[in-house]
Amino acid sequence: MLKTIALFLAISLILSIAACGGGATPSGGGAVATTQAAAVATTAAATAAATTTTLAPAPAKDPVRLSAVLTGYGRYKDAFDAFVEKFIAMELEMNDVVVTINMEFPQEKTVLQSRMASNETPDIFNMHVAIDAPLFDKGGLLPNLNNEEFVGKLYDGVRDMVTLGGKVVAVPMESFVWSCLYNKTHFEEQELEFPKTLSELRHAIDVFQNAEILPFMSPFNDASFCSWASQIPMCAMAAQLEPDFYDKMNEGVGSFQTLVDRGWLDIVDLVFDNVAERALDITREDGLARFANGDGAMLITGPWYSSSILDVNPDFNLGLGALPIDEDPSNAVVMLAISNVITCSPDSSNFDIAKDFINYLLNDDVTDDLYSSCLFNQVAVNQNIEAFPWTLDGLKCVEEGRVYGEYSMPSVVFTALNQGAQMYFDKQVDRAGFVKMMDEAYASGVEALS
Repeated sequence: MLKTIALFLAISLILSIAACGGGATPSGGGAVATTQAAAVATTAAATAAATTTTLAPAPAKDPVRLSAVLTGYGRYKDAFDAFVEKFIAMELEMNDVVVTINMEFPQEKTVLQSRMASNETPDIFNMHVAIDAPLFDKGGLLPNLNNEEFVGKLYDGVRDMVTLGGKVVAVPMESFVWSCLYNKTHFEEQELEFPKTLSELRHAIDVFQNAEILPFMSPFNDASFCSWASQIPMCAMAAQLEPDFYDKMNEGVGSFQTLVDRGWLDIVDLVFDNVAERALDITREDGLARFANGDGAMLITGPWYSSSILDVNPDFNLGLGALPIDEDPSNAVVMLAISNVITCSPDSSNFDIAKDFINYLLNDDVTDDLYSSCLFNQVAVNQNIEAFPWTLDGLKCVEEGRVYGEYSMPSVVFTALNQGAQMYFDKQVDRAGFVKMMDEAYASGVEALS
């Protein structure tokens, strides 16, 4: 943990001397400079938009066809389309191989899971390193990438976070600190700072209500947003107030009731009581658009949606704050995470070309364009990426020591949290029922990994 915090402090120093980018939106990247003809075909799948890109004419070597499933990356499709064209051109020039890549961008991870279950694991796929990697690795679905070129480019702490059982298993893509996004303009106009204590949060809610400003935007039709409103206070409370919570849960002697006794669901109730009407009917797209247009002072999610917000309103004054959990300002903390990563299947029939793709993500000539277009933060020494204001907000919390590292819980716990949070919000379960769901999910997840 100390190594990870030290890493992000180092990054913050690097970023402090870089130009700060504000109000930027993803770009599609540059065109491929090549004399070869390029053809891009786009097909639709029931669960995803898919893009197939190839270059012609074919040289003497047999052509290679790769499949890629990048869950949740539909908002980055233009950036990855541009990246894929460059990769294909590179393979043709350097290795004399024509490569075709079928890119799919499903919203739900069930697409990838069903492929894996039917022994049709795509050549390239993304995953949440803390949630998915332990289970995937147990099933033999992750490669050993220790000897790949990109590994030496990663910051030490970042490399540690994509290392499992002594092997590097993926390239980190989305790295961030997160807790709660907020509309800086609303706070400034009401002469408020982002709250660091529960008393300050309650005061801010009262001020916004009196000003007829919705305290929390709530796209709860998407279960993730509902669960994040529960997860952020839950994880912060475990890190700051119950440091042995996960050890006890892993040993089968803990319970989420411990966090309830600390006030976890009191905070969740405070948020749930101050969201939009008919929150379960508000979709992710509608909620983000409404937030971008000024509806809502706060939105409990991470900066991965910054591009979606700025696409709607490029002038939006986006901030990132740490949601408080009690009356101690030092316990208002942000989560530090390397969440989404891209890897390749060790069973791919074109494993070498798939590894080329993985390495190319951190290629000196293209990595800045890709990561900047997606508004991702810097993860490697060869990158030079502008820091955005909300990134600096988060790094300021890190500098102040108000930070904790993401803990790897069994994936079924997050599934239960998605379901349970929506049910708790909709009053289908009470506190005891919610706790029971979480305890049972955690126990089953530990058993599955044992």
